[in-house]
Amino acid sequence: MPAVQSKGDGDKEDSMNRILIAMPVEKGRLSGHFGRCREFVFFTGDVDAKAVIHAQTREAPPHEPGAVPKWLLDHGVTLVVAGHLGGRAQEILEEGGCRVVAGAPDLPPEELARLALEGRLEERASGCCGAHEDGEEGGCGCGH
Repeated sequence: MPAVQSKGDGDKEDSMNRILIAMPVEKGRLSGHFGRCREFVFFTGDVDAKAVIHAQTREAPPHEPGAVPKWLLDHGVTLVVAGHLGGRAQEILEEGGCRVVAGAPDLPPEELARLALEGRLEERASGCCGAHEDGEEGGCGCGH
């Protein structure tokens, strides 16, 4: 898992290995639509202690192709945890040096961050975005 080495005056907090994890959220839960999500929660984690040390919710930029992945990279995000995201978004993130875990289970974001820090969150096939009514065709590429 990529870590961000803090720069500072050498005290213990500044010398810890940190990771910045971002997740799309809606009503306090992991959102099914990465690119159209209105908010992301950012978790700063201590890689060595495998613990979240700070969490902050931020408003996402307006939806347009490539905007959200670029915004996350501009904020220094090193890991994105999502239920479903498009191939191009994943490609932009990975090209920018950000690891992506897609197909994350429907768990509270805090628990997903903890699992990621513990190395116990694995990518699963994200398949369908889960946002369609029975029989409705969607534009997410999920195939139903």
